[in-house]
Amino acid sequence: GDTTVRDVHLSAEPVDGGWSVKSLAATLPGRTKLEADGMLVLNLEGHFGFNGSLLLAVAQPSGFAAWLSKDVDEAIRRLPAAGFKAKVDLS
Repeated sequence: GDTTVRDVHLSAEPVDGGWSVKSLAATLPGRTKLEADGMLVLNLEGHFGFNGSLLLAVAQPSGFAAWLSKDVDEAIRRLPAAGFKAKVDLS
């Protein structure tokens, strides 16, 4: 899609091995709210990851899916909303 990421707010500070993210918030396509806090890991070998709390709340799943991919499954088009909140360890 051609919709942009909006209203990005970030509070972070550098620490050994990456960044301590105090808070990250952004509005994504599909009236989607993204929020996160935790550790963004960056190392000299080029690896990165994130360990912390992540919230993704999608008010219009078909719009969000269209932003990610050109093909949107009919089942997604029928969803009124979607989302999750979790502690994650992404690497």
